[in-house]
Amino acid sequence: MLESEKSMKIFRVIIIIIFHDKYNILKIMSINITDLKKKIIYRSTYRGTKELDSLLRSFTKKYVNILNDEDLICLSKLMEVDDENLYKFNQGEDIFINIKKNKVSDLFKEFIYEDE
Repeated sequence: MLESEKSMKIFRVIIIIIFHDKYNILKIMSINITDLKKKIIYRSTYRGTKELDSLLRSFTKKYVNILNDEDLICLSKLMEVDDENLYKFNQGEDIFINIKKNKVSDLFKEFIYEDE
């Protein structure tokens, strides 16, 4: 590897286009993947309950570096779900909110926490 390659950091950046139907707003966001991963890791560590902290930390540790960009966005959105519903979703209990079905939500629903 050349010295110039070593000193140059390459970041993947994804563009998210959000269209909010209610207000007809088009919003374009640029997200650095490294920053998104850091946000996900932080959010998975500092939750409201010890059980969910352990569950999400373990899940995130297992998957954050192998998910593609689209899946990372799904994981970030999953982290926005409140603690009670997220824990119940993982445990297979009834929840009263809609969690979008995708690869990440399926992985999380089937994930079984084991002490590290």
